[in-house]
Order: sequence, then structure tokens, then C-alpha cells
Amino acid sequence: MRITKRDIDILTAIASFQVLTTLQISNLLFPSLHRTRKRLTILNNYGLIRRFRQAIQIGLGSSQFIYEISNKGFRVLASECSNNNRCSSVNTPNKPLSPLFLEHTLQRNEFRIALTLACARQSDAELLSWNQGNSVRKTVNLIASESNSGWKRVSIIADGHFGIKFDNKIKTYFVEIDRGTMSHRRLLEKARAYVQLLRQYSRSSNYSSLPFRLLLVTTSEVRLREFFLKLNKTNWLFPSGFVMGTTYERISSSNQNIIMSCIWDINTTKGFLRVTLNL
Repeated sequence: MRITKRDIDILTAIASFQVLTTLQISNLLFPSLHRTRKRLTILNNYGLIRRFRQAIQIGLGSSQFIYEISNKGFRVLASECSNNNRCSSVNTPNKPLSPLFLEHTLQRNEFRIALTLACARQSDAELLSWNQGNSVRKTVNLIASESNSGWKRVSIIADGHFGIKFDNKIKTYFVEIDRGTMSHRRLLEKARAYVQLLRQYSRSSNYSSLPFRLLLVTTSEVRLREFFLKLNKTNWLFPSGFVMGTTYERISSSNQNIIMSCIWDINTTKGFLRVTLNL
């Protein structure tokens, strides 16, 4: 089998995203779903990738294939990167994901792909970086937040952290993907940690604008509004528009411009406003 540049792009994407669906790979790299399936079948048969279906409830039909890179695929990718310097360094394959974390990872990937494609299509927006996992853990320092028993140390590990250059202005965002399984109390505690981090950033440097914003992507309009209403009842002091929220339904990697559009809600003293990402 002759390994093509497109094959290396596929292996690089799957290694970077950890797992991807057929549709996500198509949106990211191919002009059509038919060509995507054809090439993925070849790579799967050759043993460079593995595919499986996500478990779903009986009676709801079958899900599309999900792909992860194999040990053989990692060796091929590592060799290609070493020989041609065409991609970043490659580590070992990721451990298998539990069904719960698999769904969360796919949803995070949906956001990241939509963001990547939107920035690629807009002349005034450049995606400077994307970090997740251990790289986000290293980026964010431990912070302190108040509790009834005093002060405690809280570690922020975001689902994503990225920077965009809009014209000549750089804006930074943290992303939290909410699957609806977390209690509102826990979700508010995470938001409070980001508020404290915002204060920490502001004290350490002179910022003329917000050093970063928090993006919350959640399951439904009802849950998003409930979160904002509970956030309003707290006594935390943070700038209007610091938290921007949207739902899974509003974001799709198939719509390559949607993430830059007016799909983000902010809560102001005058009520809810729908804004663009470049607020």
C-alpha cells in the first residue's frame, strides 16, 4: 500500500483528536462522505486505524463508525514525521475510552473541528493554538476559591484552551463541554474557579480587556438558562460577558461558519443577549 499525504493527514488528525467519527473526518479533510468512507476502509483493512461503533440503545438504529489510530498507524506516522518533518511529534496511542468519556470526547472534537474550519474560512480570524488534556493542566496554575470551611486549592483542567487572532487582536478562551450529568452546584463551582483565575490574571499583568473568556457548551436551552440564572444569584464580581454559553444543537462541524456566528449567549443587567464569538 502506498501511503499518501492525505493518509498522513488522516492519521495525524485521529492521533490529535484521539477519536473521530466518519462524518467528522469528512468535514475536516474530504470533499465528500463517499470518498471519506472509501479511504478509511482501506486504512482500516491495512491495519493503520481501528474502527468501532458507539453503543446505543436498542431500537434507535446503528451509529456511524468511530476511528482510533492503531499501533501500526502510530509507527507509520512517527516515521513520516521524523523523515519529512511534516507533522508534530507523535507519542504512543491513547488508552481506550470508557463509553461516558467517549461521548464527551466526540462532543469536544465537534467543537474543535467547527472552530478549526471557521477560522480557516475567515480571512480576519486565525486559530493560533489549541490545547487540551495535560497541556491545559500545565498552562493553568492552581487557584484558590472560597468555601464554607475557608480556602481550598482548586485545579482547573479545561476541555480546551485556544487563542484566536482577530485582525490584529488576540483573544483567548477556555472551553467547558457540559454533558448535563454534572450538578448545577458543581458547574457553578467550576465557573467560580475561572472567575478567581480571571482575577489572578488581571493582578499579574495590565490588561486593557479581558485576559480570557469562558465558553460553556451544554445540552439544552433550558439547562443553559438555568445556569445563567443561578450564576446571577451568586455574589461573585466578574465582567459582563465573561461567560459565553451555547448548546450542542447550535454547533455543528458540518456548518463551517456557525461557531463565529451569533450563537453565544451572555447574561447582562438588561437580560440575555445573543452575540458572536468575537465579542
